[in-house]
Amino acid sequence: GAIVVDRRSRMYYGATDPLPKYMESLYGSFKAASEEHLQTHIISELELDENQLEDFAFIMLPNAACLSEQALRNLREYVRRGGGLLASGSTSLYRTNGDIRDNFALADLFKADFKAIHDHTTRDGRAELLVRRKHPITDDPIIEQQKDVAYPPDHPLFGRMSCACMVTEVIPREGAEVLAEWCTEREPLSRKPAVIASTFGKGKVVYFAASIDQFYYTYC
Repeated sequence: GAIVVDRRSRMYYGATDPLPKYMESLYGSFKAASEEHLQTHIISELELDENQLEDFAFIMLPNAACLSEQALRNLREYVRRGGGLLASGSTSLYRTNGDIRDNFALADLFKADFKAIHDHTTRDGRAELLVRRKHPITDDPIIEQQKDVAYPPDHPLFGRMSCACMVTEVIPREGAEVLAEWCTEREPLSRKPAVIASTFGKGKVVYFAASIDQFYYTYC
């Protein structure tokens, strides 16, 4: 697989505060891949633009906000032909100059439409993640160990996993399989998609609306 390091996202989306806005997600993805002993390569936005993707079984886009039009076309064709894509946060939400789009450029792959961005990076305002259904992605012993079972089973926060991270509020499209949802402790019944799995052509896509990669770097 490949993890994309996007200079434009660091410079124009990260701007004067690149560590929390971009680099933390990148570092978290690299940390997770390394600890799982996944054979991954670091590639730049230039390799996306030049479509040097055929050797990879999957591509990771950690908060890659500012992708070029050529990179977007190449990624869409890569997934359509059978590649795997993992993306998080504001991926494809901005143009290469840092201007925000009306929607994700890859909304058709994510099966989700952009609504808002929420900052839940503070200790007192974390995003509460709740697994919605059994799936190979969520059926994991480490996830089970991290679930908070202090609440009674009928409580809306039973099984929560508190994550201090940026969260992108999205509206799922038809074909979106919502694997996990997020809410806040103050509004436990107001749940929104946190992890969405979908297919596009012959390929598979997982979109993390909650930037778990950022949380993994800063807290794990």
